[in-house]
Amino acid sequence: MPIDVVSKADGLRKSFFRSNRVIVSLFLVLWAIAVLVQFSAISFLAGEEGRTFLGVLVKSLGIMFSTLVLFFSFSSIQRRNRLINTGWIIYLLSVLGIVLVPFIGLEINGARRSLPMPIIGSIQPTEFFKIGIVFVAAMVFGDFNHPISRLADNLMNLLRRIFRGIPQFECSPTASFFILVFTPLFFVFSHALSMTIFLVLLSLILVLYGGKIDRFFIKVVLGMAIIAGVGFLAIKYTPDSAVRGTKLERMITWKNRLEPDRAGLTKEEYNALSKTQQDSLNYVITDATMQEKYAKMAVARGLHNGIQGAGNSKMRHFMPEIYNDFIYSLIIEEYGYLGLIGVPIIYLLLLLYIRQIAQDSKYRFYEIVLYGLTTSIVLQALVNMFVATGMIPVTGQTLPLISYGGSSQWAVSIQFGLIAAVVSIIYREKMADKREQEEREKSETGAIIETSQAPITEELEGLDEETINKHE
Repeated sequence: MPIDVVSKADGLRKSFFRSNRVIVSLFLVLWAIAVLVQFSAISFLAGEEGRTFLGVLVKSLGIMFSTLVLFFSFSSIQRRNRLINTGWIIYLLSVLGIVLVPFIGLEINGARRSLPMPIIGSIQPTEFFKIGIVFVAAMVFGDFNHPISRLADNLMNLLRRIFRGIPQFECSPTASFFILVFTPLFFVFSHALSMTIFLVLLSLILVLYGGKIDRFFIKVVLGMAIIAGVGFLAIKYTPDSAVRGTKLERMITWKNRLEPDRAGLTKEEYNALSKTQQDSLNYVITDATMQEKYAKMAVARGLHNGIQGAGNSKMRHFMPEIYNDFIYSLIIEEYGYLGLIGVPIIYLLLLLYIRQIAQDSKYRFYEIVLYGLTTSIVLQALVNMFVATGMIPVTGQTLPLISYGGSSQWAVSIQFGLIAAVVSIIYREKMADKREQEEREKSETGAIIETSQAPITEELEGLDEETINKHE
């Protein structure tokens, strides 16, 4: 291999680790926590029929090591065009997967969210759509010209042919963004309402980052507020019998998450009870409330007993989703206040560090990508923590990189890798600008010296040799 190629590769490697020490460190800390916690959490999976602890452990470790491969693979992106193309491909593939899910997706717990995949089993396209949304925002609102707006125009023309009532309007950057994001969400909201809400919230935050708050944005927000209000009333007051056995049966699940648990009583029977009797039902554990109640017990046990160590959780044997949605309660149970405070601090450090790096970027595109990917990770972490501690209803959002599950862990690893890639690109472009500035200053200094010496040279040329020698 030529020496200049080797030196260039070494230079890229050194610049990567010099600029990404914090990102790599945070990723590896979360990765280590995931390995440690999943060792305890997967015991419930091992108890299922046809599974063994060794088999589940091998699968978990396989997923974890694949996350390392994904992180370092995507973090090795060193060129701006390659970065843009990567985000564009992720968006297109995730949209294709979202469109296919209602038709060929796997039905789990009454909902279709995953596509069957050879070798790995299944994959959830919506997890990768989070990355796609961020890059769409960066391409629409950023400072690199990208033909993505033409895709939004073509998509609107197609929708106008299908739905004749759609009016003609000029696609502003905000309109283009919402068209490219909300159109795929029509295939998501019926079977994954909580994911739809998360993606909509992420989209609104990205528009605020992009600074493109126009009339279209206001209309979209008002429209979503109206739809949310109508949907809430429909979920709350539609009888279960009207949707049971239909495609809208998921409304029953949504209603159960919004209303207090009645321990199997009808609404009339529950309302007939006294306030004291209603409060006593909060301590009754049913199939519908088993996860939330045992999660609260795990949190209380951890805060009371302190650090107990890996494998010492008691509540993990009673919670089917302890390895996924409620893994934060397991962390608190086994590590007490250290787990309660330590894990959120890691995500907070990521947010603060990226905020500092984004401010040094001279391109809006990089800034939106960094803020968007980091916000997606941190927002997902907050939602999961709020669910595990009983502050909000169950949403299905996992704890980034720590919860067991291939799609979520792979998507978060790619996000971390892309963050590291952008940070590295910003660092190298900054160093290149610095070297260019130094060379420019050096050349200007040399020109000034030559200019100042020119009159002296001309004066000496007009004297004879004897006079010059006397002068010296």
